[in-house]
Amino acid sequence: MRMLRVRCRTHRFEASLVLLLLVAQGGLIYADADNRPIVVLRIDDCSVDWATPFVGLGHKSALEYGTIKHIPVTWAVITSKASSGTSLTWAQLKAYLDLNGGEPASHSVSHSAMASQQEYIQEVVNSKIAIENNLLGYSCNTFIQPGTWTGAAYIDAYSKMDGPIGQAIQANYAQSMAYLGGGYKIGPIYYRHGTTSTLSIDAPANPSVSQLNYLLDVVAATPGLIFIIIGHGVQETGQSQSYRIPADVLKATMDKLADLRDQGKIRLMSLDNAFHTPLCSDLNRVPDPCFDLSEPSIMNAPWTIMGSGQMICTGGVDNSRYCLLPDNASYAQSATLCLPPGRYQLDWYQKATSDQSNKGLVVAFTDYGANWSPARLSIDWASFYNGVPSAWEKKTALVSVPYRMNMSVFRFQPASGGGYGIDNVSLVSAPVDPAVSPSAFAILPSPGQCTLCWHAPSDPNVMSITVRYDRKTHPLTPAFGTSLCSLPVQTDADQQIAVPLDWTSITSNYLFFSVFGLRSDESCSAPDIAFVQIDKTPPTTPVVTACRETNGTIAAQWTSSETDSAIAQYRYAVGTSSGDSSIKQWTATTSTSAQISGIPAGTRVYVSVMAQNQFGFWSACGSTSVAMRAGITDVVGLRDETDVCVSGLVTAIFSDCYYLQDPVGARGIKVIGNASGLHLGDQVTVTGTLTTVNGERCIQQ
Repeated sequence: MRMLRVRCRTHRFEASLVLLLLVAQGGLIYADADNRPIVVLRIDDCSVDWATPFVGLGHKSALEYGTIKHIPVTWAVITSKASSGTSLTWAQLKAYLDLNGGEPASHSVSHSAMASQQEYIQEVVNSKIAIENNLLGYSCNTFIQPGTWTGAAYIDAYSKMDGPIGQAIQANYAQSMAYLGGGYKIGPIYYRHGTTSTLSIDAPANPSVSQLNYLLDVVAATPGLIFIIIGHGVQETGQSQSYRIPADVLKATMDKLADLRDQGKIRLMSLDNAFHTPLCSDLNRVPDPCFDLSEPSIMNAPWTIMGSGQMICTGGVDNSRYCLLPDNASYAQSATLCLPPGRYQLDWYQKATSDQSNKGLVVAFTDYGANWSPARLSIDWASFYNGVPSAWEKKTALVSVPYRMNMSVFRFQPASGGGYGIDNVSLVSAPVDPAVSPSAFAILPSPGQCTLCWHAPSDPNVMSITVRYDRKTHPLTPAFGTSLCSLPVQTDADQQIAVPLDWTSITSNYLFFSVFGLRSDESCSAPDIAFVQIDKTPPTTPVVTACRETNGTIAAQWTSSETDSAIAQYRYAVGTSSGDSSIKQWTATTSTSAQISGIPAGTRVYVSVMAQNQFGFWSACGSTSVAMRAGITDVVGLRDETDVCVSGLVTAIFSDCYYLQDPVGARGIKVIGNASGLHLGDQVTVTGTLTTVNGERCIQQ
């Protein structure tokens, strides 16, 4: 009875949504979507012990027990092993698929690290061919990344999917799974490539039967969830080999999945089918949003409750269970969520524990990138206060999810001296209606200003547009935050305005923007939102080379890099020392080179360069003395300590030096310096200082 009450209370708002026409990924339009949660059982390597009887499986093999329970499996096949009989054979795999459904997925040909990029690509392509040639009637649409792959083939960031190996995966498969971290996926799958597993039941994960039953009850109570369980081989109960599932855990998993399926609470299917099954896009993305099933310290639970936080059985919004965070040392944190990009609305109920503790509830919404390092914030530790401390009050925040923001987590934590109860958390997709609200909102930072872009609504009652910003969260109305600009509306048209904004003076690392349409009756539209992470790390110090041509003009070039944003401009100067501008004042440019004239002859001068990122932060100054351009034959006759600039072909490379040869002559010269990145036959230009080492003329870089 409690399970039924939970689902009714948590998702009562969803019944009206199911009847809507919804646009799914790929442009398909459908109605009346079946939002029952989907569970995928994914088995990697197809180990031969799946055909071995175990006491923990009632003296049956996993293949036999899975057939009794009619459990579809997504088999990650290592094709060379299936062919050699060192894993389940092609005949065994086909027999299981024929009886129970599921799919054959590629786990590469050899499951080994390769020596070259092309070999990895061949593993991607050839494994699919082998599966479809040996399992006639079955298509291989899914690629499962081997954990042994390295370098660019070990896909732990979405950017790696853009490389040649990632492109090969996308060209051959409808979807793939990689090592981007676990996450709950609720609603239609947006990232078909690069998504990852949710729960391991191998022995190292320390699964228990009670934990599995708890977690699968949460799954069953979460509409629209696609939940992926992964494992490898099978071992007897009580053993703890890596990459082996304890037999009793596998039996309990299959029993629970079959029971929930037979009750109509979940659907079991292959990964390929799950990723192509229509689901409503307006589902609450928070598993167990009312804390009715949450238990601290459960593996991969939908909530982590830390410190003195606890679950209280009564007294919530509906006099039901809720989460109590009595002090600043306690917090509740959601599991990671894999969210499509877009605008979301986060709602929750909070109640201060006493009049004296109404110090604010701090909320953060953080994206984690590769290796679980914080990447971006959609809410930057913003505080929310109760109007009436002793009452449950609904709070709202808007969340902007950028593209490829794959592991999102939100946290509730009382401010120092405070304590709060939390209940009824909801995170739903909330796109603005472009007919009545500004839409397609974007922020383009540049030094000293920002350019704002949006599409104005077609509503004739909207008379003007206003933009507000805040350092912690998106303003919900024009009464909050700081005003950035206001201007008349251009109905149903693209608008753009550049406004002054000194990014370098902002103490926070983020700014959260909201754009509103103001109507003639002084009401406002729902805002479209965007946020900017301010890159306060300047570009790298420019590496400068400069040569004085025979006509006296200085030809200067430089390079710099900016990892987190972009380089907006450079400035260069000429002086008698590094960083000096006494001969030519600082000059701005967007180019990475300059021809500088009017420099006195016979004077040793330096060209200095600085790079500025798009937020206005300047790099350190990079400088070089200006060398006289000459051929190698001419250079060797000059005195030591002369600054020179020569061009030539690389003819030999050593650990601490390399040799250049004049392209039009036989003369060569040794260059002392780092040769990384150079290859024999490269034509390069080198600047440095002439020196003599053991009687040999050299250029010291």
